[in-house]
Amino acid sequence: MSPKQIPKNYKELVVLVKKAGFVLSRQKGSHAIFYHEKGVRITVPNHDKKSLHPKIIKSILRDIERIKN
Repeated sequence: MSPKQIPKNYKELVVLVKKAGFVLSRQKGSHAIFYHEKGVRITVPNHDKKSLHPKIIKSILRDIERIKN
């Protein structure tokens, strides 16, 4: 995935989350909960192939950036 390409659905976002070092801890219904060893938790909604809301994507990307710094 190129740096300019923003993930749009669950599968694309999970690839990015896993590359950042998050591990799937559990899943409840349609929400997957990922944890990082630094103590950060990310919840990614799994709504099939539907596009995720831009605010959700922005929030998750912000949490990933917080780990990198």
